[in-house]
Amino acid sequence: MRKRLLGGPATGRLLLWFMVHAVAGNAMAGEIVPARPIHDPGMLEAAIGASDKPVVLEFYADWCAPCRQLEGTLTEPQIVARLSCANLIRVDMTRTSNGNPKLPEARLQHNFNLSAYPTLVFLDRDGQEQRGLRLSGAPSRSRLLQSLAGVC
Repeated sequence: MRKRLLGGPATGRLLLWFMVHAVAGNAMAGEIVPARPIHDPGMLEAAIGASDKPVVLEFYADWCAPCRQLEGTLTEPQIVARLSCANLIRVDMTRTSNGNPKLPEARLQHNFNLSAYPTLVFLDRDGQEQRGLRLSGAPSRSRLLQSLAGVC
């Protein structure tokens, strides 16, 4: 399996990190390919806008136990197969725990109305949130598959 870093080498402080799931031509199906770091909400918007598929945003934090549980669920073969219809973008919200409202992550937390981690936000091909599909906490496999079916 060949992995290719998208967008060149990472420079500067890594504020946000997104991973695109099964990038056409650059990865085998079901492989998560690291991409360049996102430094502000505008870069996240650009990543969403560049997607030709529905998008699943995974907002997580390193200190979050349910986030680690979800990470395992997202690598299960049945979930990976279902995710192939969308781009998974992982957004690292670890620094939000310090409460600094000037951080880019704080703006994302406000813009996406996040109250818990992990939170999965499902966007259609036009980048519009499918509000009834949003999941917070570590969802069950069946609930996650149900939400994925609603966006793909």
